[in-house]
Amino acid sequence: MATTDPDYDPDAPDTPKLTDGDPDPVAKEGQSYVRFSANGGYFNKNIMVQAAGDEVTNPNWSTDGIEGAPDAVISPAQHQTFPKKEYNPVYRDGYEFIGWFTDPVGGNLVEKFEEKLPGTKAATKYYYAHWKKDPNYVAPDDDPAPKPGDPVNPNDEGKYPWEEPGTPEIDTPEPVDVGKVMPADPGKDDLRITLSAKNETRMDGYTYVGDEVTYTILIENLSSPEKSWLDVIARADIPEGLKFIPGSVYLTAANGEVIHVNDNVYNDVTRILALNAGDLAGGQTAKVVFKAEVTVEALNKDIGMTSYAYATLPSEFDVNDESYVKPELGSAFVPTEGWEAFAETHVNVFNPEKVYPSEKVSEKTPPLGTPEQQAEAAKLAKTSDFMGFAAAGVGAIAIIAAIVLVLSRKRIQKNK
Repeated sequence: MATTDPDYDPDAPDTPKLTDGDPDPVAKEGQSYVRFSANGGYFNKNIMVQAAGDEVTNPNWSTDGIEGAPDAVISPAQHQTFPKKEYNPVYRDGYEFIGWFTDPVGGNLVEKFEEKLPGTKAATKYYYAHWKKDPNYVAPDDDPAPKPGDPVNPNDEGKYPWEEPGTPEIDTPEPVDVGKVMPADPGKDDLRITLSAKNETRMDGYTYVGDEVTYTILIENLSSPEKSWLDVIARADIPEGLKFIPGSVYLTAANGEVIHVNDNVYNDVTRILALNAGDLAGGQTAKVVFKAEVTVEALNKDIGMTSYAYATLPSEFDVNDESYVKPELGSAFVPTEGWEAFAETHVNVFNPEKVYPSEKVSEKTPPLGTPEQQAEAAKLAKTSDFMGFAAAGVGAIAIIAAIVLVLSRKRIQKNK
């Protein structure tokens, strides 16, 4: 049964306002998925690990979701894994978990899996956690000193007597510098990236020249909360045939903060979009959203996109490097040593299959265009071929000239 979220108020200042929800991952061919998004919160049970500890109610619930063949009937055992609200599957400081919904903002309440998996190949259905402000939440106080009006017991060790006149002094030992406490290393398979595309102009599966497409990169730490990826970098290579739309880049950081990112994260020469996405503790995600317009060049190009994520292991981080400055979230990133060398010294992953603007576009099936656009694309293709031929011709002439010069010099030397 699905009902509209009764507690959601899009205008309330304390309501989480994520621009978009977590995207559909790049699914395997012939597979369909149902996944869960903490939507600004955290999973109490780590993604990809079956939950435990709720033996009284249900020992089998999980936030991993389910997968199988498209349109397959969801089995009773799979139904048992649905992470119901009463199991407290997610948490967020200062908020109450309302339940799972069909959309990141608004949508319908979901209390169980449907009878079947999604019927489209490589399709993913997401259920999103919704939150409301906890009116009784009190932020933790990290200051141990007593506040005005607090009772002070001068004979109790650990109390601070300086606000109580006449009490004996307590010798407080000098704090010991234990250095920075670093998180543990995740496994190298615990860094996951998914890239998805959504044609914002039409919904029939086709893509035309001039269509606007939203791309979403989701980077996840699949390990436990005490294990972190540091200084995560998100990167997308935007192919020819897609024009980056300025002002369209947003980063949703691990803490749920949504940042409107500067356009300088995209390099129009290299066609690479790259930015600092921050640190990711186990169970946390970072998301980058940007838009591109389909151009005439797409009629003759492969416009499949690839994305990458790079991260540093805590054990490889130099805590004694005083010159280190934490990168600003959403700031542009360009490795001084080049991307290839940077990849050799950092854990990195990429989406194995290129992502296209819609389901009816592929490497062999380009977008559609008007007859005029098709003619323009054909002209551009001929110009490109001619320029390539001309460049090759110039190169060949240069080689021949060099050979003639060498032979001439040898002949001159022989005649001397």
